[in-house]
Amino acid sequence: MATDAAQQYLETQVRTATKEQLLLMLFDGAIRFTDQARPKMEKKDLEGTHVLLVKAQRITLELISALDKSIGAEIYNNLTGLYTFVY
Repeated sequence: MATDAAQQYLETQVRTATKEQLLLMLFDGAIRFTDQARPKMEKKDLEGTHVLLVKAQRITLELISALDKSIGAEIYNNLTGLYTFVY
């Protein structure tokens, strides 16, 4: 039951968030999943590491696809390069 309430809360947060808030949520998620993968990696938990790093990768791909070229060519190219490196 608590999981359902938490899921509903998260869905409401996402639906009502501004673009900037959604961007921060994506960054927070990628960082959180990467941080969670670190101890699993140290314990040689390959499956657990894989699951968490794939989640971080999916977020990074979402960041790449969400880039808007109207921000200017230089910033767009720099962010695309950065996100691709992170991926």
